[in-house]
Amino acid sequence: MLLLLTTTISSRLRYIADLLFTEMYGIPVDFTQSVECYTRYDGPKIAYLKEYPGDGLFIEPSGLLFEHAVFPHEITLCANGDVPYFFPSGRRETGFPFDILAASFYLVSRYEEHLPGQCDKYGRFPAAASLAARGGFLERPVINIWMQELVKRLRKTWPGLATRQPPYGYISTIDVDHAYAFLHRPLFRTLGGIGRSLSHGHPGEVFSRLATLAGLSRDPYDTYQYIRAIHNALGIGVTWFILFADYGGDDNNIPVG
Repeated sequence: MLLLLTTTISSRLRYIADLLFTEMYGIPVDFTQSVECYTRYDGPKIAYLKEYPGDGLFIEPSGLLFEHAVFPHEITLCANGDVPYFFPSGRRETGFPFDILAASFYLVSRYEEHLPGQCDKYGRFPAAASLAARGGFLERPVINIWMQELVKRLRKTWPGLATRQPPYGYISTIDVDHAYAFLHRPLFRTLGGIGRSLSHGHPGEVFSRLATLAGLSRDPYDTYQYIRAIHNALGIGVTWFILFADYGGDDNNIPVG
């Protein structure tokens, strides 16, 4: 068991500690606010405090996990080699250079998406506006990289620390907003599509539409056999998400009735 000493046992702290240690590495976590209890414990332990008690691994809290609302935070991006991090520690004796618990919570909870001012007209948060995109680590599993280093430091002091990691899993999902480009559409939409293609100077779209309707070529969006063949060949299951909505506004799939 890992013992975590802190001044405040908040729901945010419980959540992220359970995720990082228990779910990711199979390490049960207990919390204490007693320095005496912490000092007596001879197993793996972390002091999540502003002042280092002189024992165990030390992580200086940034304060994010002790808050009860969503506030803007000034993020300073740093790097250890090619590994980015933020919420750096200002203490020289810290056992870890940044508040890994708060930084992980910030990313996992999508904290920045709850702040005003970044969403598009549909209320969606663009990936380009994210801290990960600005910091160049949008496609890197930084939390896993951070945790590998943290667990390595714990094992260095407590070699008997037992850990396990969940097996790798992959879920393939396919989003279908438009089942077909030309087929199964009402006559008025087919005629409207032909008129739109001509007015935009795209006669090739007209020929493609007519060829599809005449059965001379496959609908451009009819890739279902191809997708199934790939999944079957690789032994991967697939979950389909198909839009079922009435025509209008931003929804213009084929009729579902």
